[in-house]
Amino acid sequence: MDGVFPLGARLPIVQAPMAGGPACPALAAAVSNAGGLGSLAGGYKTAAALGDEIAEVEELTDYAYGINLFVPAQLAQGAQQGPGDELNPRHTLVPAALRQEAFDSFRSRIKDCCEEELPSEMYTGDDDYPAKLELALASHAACISFTFGIPPAGDIARVKEAGKQVVLNAISPAGIDAAIAAGADVLVVQCAQAGGHRAANAHVEDDTAEYTLGELLACARAKTTIPVIAAGGVSGAEDVVELLTLGATAVQVGTLFLLAEEAGTKEVHRQALVEFRQRPTGRTRAFSGRMARGITNGFMERFGEDAPALYPELHYLTAPIKAQGDPETASLWAGTGFANCVEQPAGTIVRGLVGL
Repeated sequence: MDGVFPLGARLPIVQAPMAGGPACPALAAAVSNAGGLGSLAGGYKTAAALGDEIAEVEELTDYAYGINLFVPAQLAQGAQQGPGDELNPRHTLVPAALRQEAFDSFRSRIKDCCEEELPSEMYTGDDDYPAKLELALASHAACISFTFGIPPAGDIARVKEAGKQVVLNAISPAGIDAAIAAGADVLVVQCAQAGGHRAANAHVEDDTAEYTLGELLACARAKTTIPVIAAGGVSGAEDVVELLTLGATAVQVGTLFLLAEEAGTKEVHRQALVEFRQRPTGRTRAFSGRMARGITNGFMERFGEDAPALYPELHYLTAPIKAQGDPETASLWAGTGFANCVEQPAGTIVRGLVGL
């Protein structure tokens, strides 16, 4: 496949930076070596762990790769606008004055799901964001992508000064506008069919937005000439062709890499992707406080309807429950096309997505 693709990729395929294990150095390197753009997930790990992964991926590939960071809510652009004492209709976070009460109430409802004592204090950290940004800036990564918000303007400037491209995410026209205004070099537009978390900017986007990729691509193309990567619900090569035809510069794929031989996907997750193929996917806040799509299981059905929008507090609260290895209480993130997952080398998956 001939063409000019973003971020140093030789094929129009970007491996989604799936946090929680799947997007490990072996997977990122395999995707990059096959011609796509591999990605490391910086979220939910220490700076030291990310540093080790950067060193490993740079031993495994000489090709371009990317690093993703979660932007802490307190540092994101627009953070001063909310959440405050009143619910801001532009986002779905629980107001500050009600967060402790919502946390305590949800904790009491889910505590019987785990023999281990659940955390009693709300997480108040920053996911090691400043230290991880320094590591990413010093790496050989071609780009740094940011999820859950737009980082401070100074951080964006530093990424550009380091010779790397800034990748920002959006799930709605409002998010597209915000990313462009912030100086994104590359834009990722994600639809609701994507597995895992909605890449919503909580200060300008509602994470229940239902825009299609066609609508998001049309909106982005009407507003900017920067590369636009389409993400969500990709189930095979036909989807890739369609999205490129609709104006995407490249296509981001996550779920189809979950069973890749190189992926760091947990065993309970791998088994569910095979054994639960007849189950539907659904969206829930129950595991993290942010809307995310996964294979429907008992925990989602029991607590998904009224879980509070407490992120990242619920992610850390439910950590012992998710770690039990029980498919009915694990976060089985997957997009709507998960039935097409096949256990095979990542390079084979990349080539199959572009018809090679």
